[in-house]
Amino acid sequence: MKKSLLLLLMFVSVNIYAENWKHFGRSNPSPEAYELKKGVAYMEMRLYEVDKSYHKVVKKGYKVIWKAYHKPLKSFDKQVVRKFKSAAPNLSAGTDLVKYSIAYRLDGSDKHYFIANVFYIDVNGKIWRMNTKKDFLSYILPIDNSADLSEVLWLKSYYGLKKYRKVPGGYEVIDVESINFETDKKKCGEYTYRILMDRNGHIKKKVLVNSKHTPCAVI
Repeated sequence: MKKSLLLLLMFVSVNIYAENWKHFGRSNPSPEAYELKKGVAYMEMRLYEVDKSYHKVVKKGYKVIWKAYHKPLKSFDKQVVRKFKSAAPNLSAGTDLVKYSIAYRLDGSDKHYFIANVFYIDVNGKIWRMNTKKDFLSYILPIDNSADLSEVLWLKSYYGLKKYRKVPGGYEVIDVESINFETDKKKCGEYTYRILMDRNGHIKKKVLVNSKHTPCAVI
């Protein structure tokens, strides 16, 4: 309790110079809203269905789950677009951008695995590929606006973003984590956190400000 109070007091000292709260938009930011690294013209994140080793694509094609650009893909030469769309992913052991599995049956007999890569076209029309969070974030950071902020937090597994405000050196964020199945660490319910993140994507402080227990989901 004393530790939480101390952290809250630290937030108060920062908040004296904070801007007003703003809400994260309900939909994804527009592709033009991101402040991409100089030299990047178009960038997208692709999700692939793979085998359980995460090293082999098992379903043809991919789904674009995020994109940002200074010029839309359709504005490039057709040959560049064709080559870009057919570029193969890097599924080496270090791939960690997005990596998860989904069981469509309760017994786990129908399980599917997914992994992501990022591809981009530079201002000279050359195509590049990335497969790690570290490399991808180097093209997003530092955080310059709410679009950059939401993307960085999403990569850090914060999915219940509610509102944010700019503070000296970075941003303060309210995130609500929903737990539907009880774990060893948490009961079912909603946990509201106040997060302080600097412009380089580092979480400086995280404080639980409210929790509300609710019935767990019925299987």
